Amino acid sequence: MCILLVHWCISPADAFLPRLMEVASESSDRRSKIAACELLHSITLYTIGRNAQTTSMESVTKSIASLYKKLFPLLLRLACEVDMVSVPR
Repeated sequence: MCILLVHWCISPADAFLPRLMEVASESSDRRSKIAACELLHSITLYTIGRNAQTTSMESVTKSIASLYKKLFPLLLRLACEVDMVSVPR
């Protein structure tokens, strides 16, 4: 099993990341939304840290850029929500 971004394998993320993003942004169940936002936060911190360590690998940076293009607009929307679940304190 390839764990998300440990070996820069994006394909498993393709299976669950869109659903995770949907739950984080559109779920009416508060507990599910909190869990999805926490996981997105962890994924974001991990990928930024991992990308900072491997800046010399241009192909890795390009593959992560496609993930960032999907992830950062959602994070911005979540940060601007009125509901305090997804807004950092």
